[in-house]
Amino acid sequence: MRIAHQLTFPPGTIVAMDRGYLDYVLYHRWTLAEVGFVTRPRTNMLHEVLERRPVPMRGPMVADEVIRLTGLQAAVPSLCGR
Repeated sequence: MRIAHQLTFPPGTIVAMDRGYLDYVLYHRWTLAEVGFVTRPRTNMLHEVLERRPVPMRGPMVADEVIRLTGLQAAVPSLCGR
């Protein structure tokens, strides 16, 4: 994750992340920079679904949702220690 925090992307970039790299500070920074990200949520990741998008009937994708993170760490990135 140290390397991920050093990376910069132009607005409109979409970054694919594994759920093992849950980092609210990084997600917040990317959101402010208009960088999107795709991840598989952890079971304890608090969020609100803003939009549900259709997914193919066949294939590994089970959902395509636009979400807003609602947990305390998501609301106050400084609590994550960075």
